Amino acid sequence: KTGNSTRDGHMYGSDWLDANRYPTIAFRLKRLESPTVTRDADRAVVKAVAIGDFTLHGITKELSADVTITYLERSEKTRAIIEGDLALVQANFSVPLAEFGIKGKGTLIGSRVGEKITVEATLLGVSK
Repeated sequence: KTGNSTRDGHMYGSDWLDANRYPTIAFRLKRLESPTVTRDADRAVVKAVAIGDFTLHGITKELSADVTITYLERSEKTRAIIEGDLALVQANFSVPLAEFGIKGKGTLIGSRVGEKITVEATLLGVSK
């Protein structure tokens, strides 16, 4: 959601994402490349390039995403947030709209909307 209900309606409509026809957007991880691991007293951080199949608008293509995975073992500090070990996954990647069959309305793509969009995703996992 963008915070603007009119814009959300257009984005989910048939000119853009066509969410009624293609309700699923997914990234299925195939492998991690070039991983680096750093550790300190309370965390381990893995940086890598995630390669996977990205599905949007009914089309699946292989994409790469820069990912950072931060693992925090349960501690007094983490208990202040939630009980359990924490894993934070952050990913950034670009989606070329035309390659996924998204044409937009009129000539907006390329003039007022970029030909690629940048996706920034964050996922927090907790062990119980």
